[in-house]
Amino acid sequence: MKRMQDEIDSFTHGSRLPEFSDEENVPYLKAFIKEALRFWSFLPLAVPHYLSVDDEYKGYFLPAKSMVIPNTWAIKHNEDVFVEPYSFNPERFLTGNNLEVINAHYAASWGYGRR
Repeated sequence: MKRMQDEIDSFTHGSRLPEFSDEENVPYLKAFIKEALRFWSFLPLAVPHYLSVDDEYKGYFLPAKSMVIPNTWAIKHNEDVFVEPYSFNPERFLTGNNLEVINAHYAASWGYGRR
């Protein structure tokens, strides 16, 4: 928490509140929020969806109209994507070779499907 406060103080100098235009100045705060959303799932399973067409997943045939329930918790704690997925580590969103993949899996926090 101190690191986030220092980051904010570095450009506000304690004389004003941060504004949306300051977003580029708070990379650690943004990483902290992403990690919090990844680490703590408020719902471990996403909203059920129905398949509109036949599909296949890992060799399993899934017929159209089948209900699927994404396991959000498992996606966000996948050891193939996240190094030490059971450790809270905001730095994972700041650097890394697979940052694009990490950011895509973080998006699971917001659910799936069309809006």
